[in-house]
This record gives sequence, structure tokens and C-alpha cells, in this order.
Amino acid sequence: MKKLLWMPVLYALGGATLLLVLAAVNMKSTGTKVQLVMMIIPGFFGLLSGFLLGKTRRSWLDKSKELDRSARELEKNLETVMAQQVETKNLLRMVNSIPLPVYLKDKDHHYLLANGQYEALSGFKWEDIKGKTDYDIFPEPIADLFREQDLEVVTHQKGKTFEETVPLKDGIITFETFKFPLVDDEGNIYAVGGVCTDITSLKEAEDSLKSQKERLDVVLHQMEEAVIATDCDSRVVMFNKKAAELTENDSAMAIGEMLENLYMPKDTVSGGDIKFWSEIDGKREPRDQEDKEVILRTRTGRAQPVRQKTVVLLDRFGQNMGLLIMFRSTIGTEHPARGLSHLESEDQPAMGQLNDDDLTPSSLNQPIKIMVMDDDRLVRKTCALMLGTKGYETVQARDGEEAISLFRQMHSSDSPISAVIMDLTVPGGMGGLEATAKILEIDPDARIMVASGYSNDPILANFQEYGFVARVEKPFAVQKLIQTVADVLEL
Repeated sequence: MKKLLWMPVLYALGGATLLLVLAAVNMKSTGTKVQLVMMIIPGFFGLLSGFLLGKTRRSWLDKSKELDRSARELEKNLETVMAQQVETKNLLRMVNSIPLPVYLKDKDHHYLLANGQYEALSGFKWEDIKGKTDYDIFPEPIADLFREQDLEVVTHQKGKTFEETVPLKDGIITFETFKFPLVDDEGNIYAVGGVCTDITSLKEAEDSLKSQKERLDVVLHQMEEAVIATDCDSRVVMFNKKAAELTENDSAMAIGEMLENLYMPKDTVSGGDIKFWSEIDGKREPRDQEDKEVILRTRTGRAQPVRQKTVVLLDRFGQNMGLLIMFRSTIGTEHPARGLSHLESEDQPAMGQLNDDDLTPSSLNQPIKIMVMDDDRLVRKTCALMLGTKGYETVQARDGEEAISLFRQMHSSDSPISAVIMDLTVPGGMGGLEATAKILEIDPDARIMVASGYSNDPILANFQEYGFVARVEKPFAVQKLIQTVADVLEL
């Protein structure tokens, strides 16, 4: 700044000095006025030139500084943009690596993003999805459903999980989709995102489990033996018709009640309460109990003798699921049947009363062994209970391989298996069809019955062609099952 102010002065002094020299040389030939004029004019132009040059240089320096500042800001912005591009690429790579369909739509429902899984789901490439709406990709009913869900998320301004079953190119698929809004710095929604999870297999498993439970409930309620099932907290989860009859309770009202409020038998010797749970390290653990006679006191206070057995229910990880309690009245039992295999000990009588003309194995003192192959432990036990009412002794197998092994072991023994009830389908294991072929190789005369919960199975319609001698449909009905077994044993 000082240099800019002094430059005009330096120019003026230089011009004045030059004029003084000229004036001294021409002193004799010119007058004083002419010398003054000659000194003023160059001085004026010197001042003007110095001022203009100083201003120009100052302007140039200001612009140079501004350009430097702009260059630094541009460089900084460029670094920011490059960093954002890296973040965007990483985000896209991450989204495409997610094994679930993921997408993003703007507030006008146009697609902003869709990963590879969503491409596979919709059947379109991203180039065909970008900027499109659901109506450009899916049939109108499906697009209507998706649009309605998007609008609900926008209206309530919060995420929500939806379950939908839609027909797509790979078939009918059930999804659990979480949709969520994206908001800008001002809090305005500018996009809606979604993440889809295919739960088709889970829903099918749930439906299958529900169907099996319904069939099992039918079987248990038809049984002549009282059955109570509890959860791990001793709350009743199943209370069949016979249990309600013997305890004088209502089956529907019993569900959810504590076991001790409905059924608390007493020991016939000591008169004390029968304990179903043990205290181990401060935790209540259920315990198995062998078949024994106890005294049942009904809701109205009436006492009657019953035979009772309890079984601890475990899941596939060995964790406690609760108790299964089976009991029956012993009043009027004249012909006790023999054991129920894994449900009863052979030296204890089982339920059921035989007619004189009903020559069961019990009445002849000739136990007949029936193998029951089923992957469901409770179904095996239920079937054994039914067969036990007529004195049949049961051998239980979880799958085809175990059935073959047990049949081979007992085939050469003194008490071979007389007949087999073979479950047709065993998830993850050998089913009844393959096991039957193997058993027939061991004994071509083996009497094998096929059992299935699918009445429309073609094998059931033509069971003789596959080596079976009879068919039994699930859920088992007591009388029909016993009659089928009796008919097979007469072959």
C-alpha cells in the first residue's frame, strides 16, 4: 500500500528534477514563466501517470488474490466431490452385496436405486428400472398394493413392516417388507426406501405346523386316554376331552391355567401330592415318571384311582418344552393290556377293557409287536397309546434307517415285529417308501402299512404297487387304526 502511494510522488520529483536541469541550461534563452510552465506540465503528467499505474497494479494484485482464493476453494470442492463419489461407490457396492432386495424411490414414486437382488426379483435390469414407477414394472394390482404402502409410510412419516403375498415370475412369493421415509435437512420427505425378506418357506412351515397341530389335536381329543400337555412354566397348553371328563373340568377353560389348579394327584401309599417338577440349582425342572397308580381328586372333590405316566417334552436341542401327562381310570378294568413300549413298563397294566370275543394279544398272553415309524415323537407316542388300548406292544423308529435297523435286529429274535406302520414322508431323512423296499428285502412277507397326512398322495391310492398291505390316513382315529392293524395281522 505504501509503495502505491509513493510512486506518483517519485514520478513528479523525477520530472521536476529533469525540468530544473533543462531550465538551468536554457536560463539565458527563456523567461521565468516559460520555465514554470515547463516544470508544472511534466509534474502534472508524472502525478497522473503514477496514480494510474498504482491503481492498475493494485487492481491486478486484488484480482490475483481473488483468483488464488477461488483456486483454493475449487481445489477443496473438488476434493469433497471426489470423496463423495468414493462414498457413493462404496454405498452402492454395499447395497448390491446385501442378499435382500433393496430399493429407493423419490417422492413421485420413481426409482432412484435398486440392487441386484431387486433386479432378480422384478425380472428387470437397473437400466430398465431407473426412473420408472411400479406401474411400469409390475401388474396393476401389485403396483396398486405397493403404491398404497408407500403412501402410508409418507402419511405417517415413519417406517412400517408389511407382509404381502404376490405372484411373480418365480411363482407366488410371500414377503415381509420394511419401508421407511428419507428426510432432508428441513425435515421434508424426499424418498421412500424398502428392504424385502422372502418368508415363503417360513409361512409354508408355519402352515404345515398349524395343520399338523390341528390333526394332532383331533387325534388327542379322540383318544380314550386322558392327556394333558404343559409348557415349561407348568401352564396347560393341551387338555383333551377325556382329561376334562376325568377331572370334571372344561377343556377350553383349562388352556393357560396352572397344572396344579387342574390336576394334582396323590400317592396311593403316602397320600402326599405327586410332584411333577424338581428344584435343581434353584430352577424348576420337569421329570419323567413311570406308569403308576395314583388317586385323582376331581374339581368337585370326588376321588378315583387312575394310572398315570408323565413324559418330559424336549425340543431338538434338548431344551425343556414342558410335560406330557397321560392317565386313565382303573375303575372297572378287568383285562389289563400289556405294555406300551416306550410309554409304559411291561409289568404294568395299560388302559382298555377287552370283550370276550375280542382275542387281542393281551387276552392270549401273546404280545404282538407293531413298529411305528414317524419323525414326530408325539405322533409316535400317540399311536402307541392307541395300540396299547388293545395290548399291542410298540417299537418306535424316527426315520426309515432306524426302522430298517430295528426290524433287522428283531427279525431273527424270538419276538419279531409282526407289522409296521410306516410314515411316508420324513423331512431330512429316509421316508417310508425307501425303507419299505429295504425291509421287504429282509422279509418278503413283512406286513407294512403306509401312513400319510396327504390323502391325495398317489402312493396311497395304489399302495399295493409299492409293497404296502394297507393304508392308514393321518390323523389317526383309534377304532380305525386298531381295526386296520387287526385286519393286517390276519393276512
